[in-house]
Parts: sequence; C-alpha cells; structure tokens
Amino acid sequence: MKSVYRVDFDYEDEEHPGLLERYKQDETETRAYLLTRVNLNIPNGTILYLPNKDLELIPWMIYWLENIKASGYNRYVILKMTHTITW
Repeated sequence: MKSVYRVDFDYEDEEHPGLLERYKQDETETRAYLLTRVNLNIPNGTILYLPNKDLELIPWMIYWLENIKASGYNRYVILKMTHTITW
C-alpha cells in the first residue's frame, strides 16, 4: 500500500489499488506489469486509465494475464496506448 509504484484506477465503477511496474520499452511500444488483487479479473483488451506522475490519466490496454498459480496477486502485462480507434 505504500509502494512508490502504487496506482489507484477505476474498473466497473469501483476504485482498485494496483502496482505499475516497468516491463519492456522500445521505440514502438511501452509495456508494463499491473499487479492487482487476485480476486480482480480483468478481460484482455480492456482499456484502463492509469494516472502518471503528474496525475494525468493515460490509457493502457490489458494485453494478457500471466498465469502464475502460486502467486498472491494477478500480474497483467499492459500496453501503453498512444492512439484509439472507434467505429
């Protein structure tokens, strides 16, 4: 709860705590880990708005949930979005 990587985000009209940790970055994409409580299940493709250091909400897409059976938390790989398309 006191981690410098802590983020609070809204999902399904509820606020949830999480940890946002670096994973991979190159010139085309930025990926991170989002660690959440084990009872929070977020489907792949869901877009979450996570605050950056300036408290500006940035869109991130759930890429996949890593399958770690012995873990006390869910670890999602998320992709930072620069564009969105609606149709």
